[in-house]
Amino acid sequence: WRWLERLIDFTFYPIDGPRHCYHAWKSDRNKLFRIGNDLARIILSVLMIIASPIIAIALRLAVFIKPSLGNFD
Repeated sequence: WRWLERLIDFTFYPIDGPRHCYHAWKSDRNKLFRIGNDLARIILSVLMIIASPIIAIALRLAVFIKPSLGNFD
């Protein structure tokens, strides 16, 4: 799962800064989530792999056009 974490961190870097996944986990660690199954994880992983390049390009263009969208706090 480490490579998927790196992909997601890279994708959301322009608006969340480094370590997006860690900060998301840290803010949600007290929430109760239903346990999923392996098929759902595979499907979500494939969707993320397909969508990440598109999202990454769109976010980088958006931050380039409007720098105030970048949030590195």
